[in-house]
Amino acid sequence: MDEPLDVVFDAARQMPDVSFYVTGDSRRITPELLAQKPDNCHLTGFVPYDQYIGLLRQAGTIVDLTTRDHTLLMGGFEAVSLGTPLITSDWPILREYFSRGTVHVPNSVEGVRQGVRYAQEHQEALRQEMASLKATLESEWQCNAAELWELVQDEQ
Repeated sequence: MDEPLDVVFDAARQMPDVSFYVTGDSRRITPELLAQKPDNCHLTGFVPYDQYIGLLRQAGTIVDLTTRDHTLLMGGFEAVSLGTPLITSDWPILREYFSRGTVHVPNSVEGVRQGVRYAQEHQEALRQEMASLKATLESEWQCNAAELWELVQDEQ
């Protein structure tokens, strides 16, 4: 597991006014770690797609952390797609790709806490930045798709 869930649990414990929803296969969480889960962390497990998207749409911020460098995160793409601010690990590739609408944090309790508070205080600005990032990425995708289509047509 490359998610620093212990860090999230510890940060959540220090932020009882914030609700955290942890998606994914909660059966993979060790009993020792599960015993550390604070009451404001809710494990959803796997849920149907519509319910999952509903959870993401209701979130003020999407948090997707990884302990691995050189990893692009699906939660990051989902945040961009939905126009929701993102908190993610401070790795160079994540900083480069998710360059707007994103709070990059160290995988530490203090980093997560500061990132959540920053996102709460700058919610509207982060949403606007994420919308801008989405537009830029969609434009780049359209250009790349057109170039690829030209190459395919030239080969035929």
